[in-house]
Amino acid sequence: MLKNLDNRFSLSISELKNDIETLIDKIDLNKEIEKNVNLIKNYLSDDELYDDWVRYLDEQIHLSIPDAVKKECKFCIGVSEVKEEMACTDYFAIAKDFYFYHIIMHVSLIENNQHIFKSRKLIQSLTNKFFENFMFAEGELSYDSKAYNDMMLTNGLILLRESFKELETREAIKVISEAIEELETHKVIAKSTNRVLFDFVKPQIKFLKSQLKYFDKKLLTEPLNESKPKIIRDSLFELNNNLIPKVTIEQVYNFFKVLTQTTNANDEFYLTEEKLLIFIESTFINLRPIKQSFDVRFSRDKTNVRSVFHFFLNECSKYENNNKNLKQKYFDIMNNGFEGFNQIDFDKFHKTNNRITTVKLHKSK
Repeated sequence: MLKNLDNRFSLSISELKNDIETLIDKIDLNKEIEKNVNLIKNYLSDDELYDDWVRYLDEQIHLSIPDAVKKECKFCIGVSEVKEEMACTDYFAIAKDFYFYHIIMHVSLIENNQHIFKSRKLIQSLTNKFFENFMFAEGELSYDSKAYNDMMLTNGLILLRESFKELETREAIKVISEAIEELETHKVIAKSTNRVLFDFVKPQIKFLKSQLKYFDKKLLTEPLNESKPKIIRDSLFELNNNLIPKVTIEQVYNFFKVLTQTTNANDEFYLTEEKLLIFIESTFINLRPIKQSFDVRFSRDKTNVRSVFHFFLNECSKYENNNKNLKQKYFDIMNNGFEGFNQIDFDKFHKTNNRITTVKLHKSK
């Protein structure tokens, strides 16, 4: 018996028609539009910005109306101030319906994926870009759906990857495998039931398979008992940072964990979770660094890693009582904890890049 589909990955034209007819019968369209417009204003965090966008769309629509029409418009040529005598009224009426349709589509996408789109700043940026994709020709409003879909898909996949990073490796593999299985099954069922598969499904499957490959590779570098690092990590957070007392161990972990989550050009992670915890415990708690190796071969990667430690210096300097010799202290944190560094690296310690994105040191909860 075929699985009952939930419409997240495909659509049926007949079902869509029935849904629209049912929706029209049940809802107050004006209230529905008002609700969606209010959500758009909330996404933008600025009612005036929304008004600016609407004004911009109106201006561009009017500018694109054929000159022959505008020449016959008493309102446009300044002969009359009666809006009812505007020859371009029909253009705006059609554009208004088209505009509200896309407003509702954008809001639906954001609201149905709140588990992914959590950042207000990102939603604000995406909503501004949503408006940028409207196009104008011959008084008609159109939309660059491909550019919009590509933008939303790209950001959605990036956010999915960030959510996977928060999981333990085996849990990530389980979640990703189940997602792939669901999408692949849906593809087969959709084909046999004449449903139209959404454009994002195939790129999402490709992305998920690449993520599965990453986590499978990462699993090979981790100890068999994956629960052990988590227990150690949680217990470490309770201990004092004896090297930089005003910075908690949890802050140190949150800063350097990017090295376990970021890959280089060869898709290699810089560190395992286990090595990171050994580094933190031996260097910051026990004050007896254990020298380990990074899991990448140093070439360009050395500058990437060195930059992370220099950014750590920058973040911690405000917590230090004495700012003398900080360069040496923070270089030693790196040099005593890991192999592969020398005097040349000390001399170039200030030369950084942004290949690995680090975080600000925030107070622990």
